[in-house]
Amino acid sequence: RNLPEALSRMGYVHLFVGNVPEAKGYFDLLRRRFPDDPRVAMIDYYWGEHYLRRKDYVRAAEHFQYAVQNFPMSLAVQPSTVGLLKAFTELGYFDKAMEIVDSIEKRWPRYYLSDPSFLMAAGYAAMLSGKPDRAKDYFWAYANIVPEAQDVDVAMARIGDILLKQEKRDAARGIYHRASEAYPTREGGLIAKMRLAEEGVLDQPSIADMELVFSR
Repeated sequence: RNLPEALSRMGYVHLFVGNVPEAKGYFDLLRRRFPDDPRVAMIDYYWGEHYLRRKDYVRAAEHFQYAVQNFPMSLAVQPSTVGLLKAFTELGYFDKAMEIVDSIEKRWPRYYLSDPSFLMAAGYAAMLSGKPDRAKDYFWAYANIVPEAQDVDVAMARIGDILLKQEKRDAARGIYHRASEAYPTREGGLIAKMRLAEEGVLDQPSIADMELVFSR
């Protein structure tokens, strides 16, 4: 009676450390021997996460979609839907990503409490699809709910970028100072320092732009 769980765990461990043939063998055996076991629904979610970690977003999206479409009532649906949101955002399908955000908020309105990373993913989807106010709200919520998270510094920097693009320069400067002082060596802090030096968002600066930055 413990064999399905054992196969699932062995497959997951092998996949997580990169032993793909071994993982496939365990997962295939689980599908073949116990096709009605609820753990079968998680197999494509695990594959989706595997490809997401390796930045193979097309294959990640394929596995997440399979899990959502074929196991709509399983425990794999929630994390697979969030995985699909992340994959679509990375692939540049920002409108589809926002449709998924709306779907998650409607179906599981408190999902972000169990998985705060959803807020970061939703923030990027909203920012890149031209919804800056929603993006700012998501990033703020993330920073407030998990202030010790590894990427909260990036969330703060993105809030500053949104404020800057909305011509709220004083507010943006305040956020940048806060991020650069709180996280001086992390990505968000370095972005904030760069913005303060540039006195603006120059993701593709000209030589003349950078000459002024270097002089400061």
